[in-house]
Amino acid sequence: MTRTVTREVRLGYGVGSFCTGTWGAVPGLLLLYYMTNIMAAPAWPAGIVVTAPKA
Repeated sequence: MTRTVTREVRLGYGVGSFCTGTWGAVPGLLLLYYMTNIMAAPAWPAGIVVTAPKA
């Protein structure tokens, strides 16, 4: 007997995963923009500051 997951369940998991990914990615992207364009920091140290905590 084969069980399949319904479309609604898959959609629910997909929406949750999308929201979690957005929650994790957006602050880093906004911080990088702020550091390079507003604070006029060079791109390489700004990239390190954003990437290091994730590594």
